[in-house]
Amino acid sequence: MQNELSVNEILVVASEAAGNEYKLIKGKTIMAESVLDTDETIALCTPYSKYHAPQGMYWADITSVQYDILNSYDTAIVIFRLQGRKMVILHWNDLKELFRTDNMRYSERAGNHWKVHIHDDGRIRVGKNSNSIPCKIVQYTGKQ
Repeated sequence: MQNELSVNEILVVASEAAGNEYKLIKGKTIMAESVLDTDETIALCTPYSKYHAPQGMYWADITSVQYDILNSYDTAIVIFRLQGRKMVILHWNDLKELFRTDNMRYSERAGNHWKVHIHDDGRIRVGKNSNSIPCKIVQYTGKQ
């Protein structure tokens, strides 16, 4: 059994839920877009994280490039794909309030980015910021 939701599975689920097809953004592996009949543009970012048992949480990176892309669309959604075929779905406007430049990190691989911490107790925070927002971790029960 596959222990990870693929980007393609998320695109199928999101397309069915929206009634409109999501397609990967050219040159991006976890970012997709859709355009509604009303010409509203929607971005979708779907990073993956394994579970880090010693810390009791998942964590994923959002890069400054992804941040800028999400902000450039009329609507944006982030679907965190979590180990064990779980996911967290959030509207970008609800999540982005936690992103501050003083929480940004840099690495050679990711460039400028933020660490998003998804806790077992249903809260999400960014970096060392103590502010958090509630989230719901859901088990994906679709086709495998």
